[in-house]
Amino acid sequence: MKVRELVEKLKDLPQDAPIFVAEVDEAFAADIISVDLVENARTGMRKDNRPEAVELAEGNEKVIVIRW
Repeated sequence: MKVRELVEKLKDLPQDAPIFVAEVDEAFAADIISVDLVENARTGMRKDNRPEAVELAEGNEKVIVIRW
């Protein structure tokens, strides 16, 4: 997912709504501490060419990291 895609999904939602993170069948409260741009990340790719994990150093990719 790209930042523009996230912004598009969030644009019509209530601005005071709490944020949760979810796996397939569970959701957890997310108290976001920071949203950071990491400029030297390295992503690991799954078979379908989507990032699954990210290392926050030793790479050359820019990623947004939401820390909670």
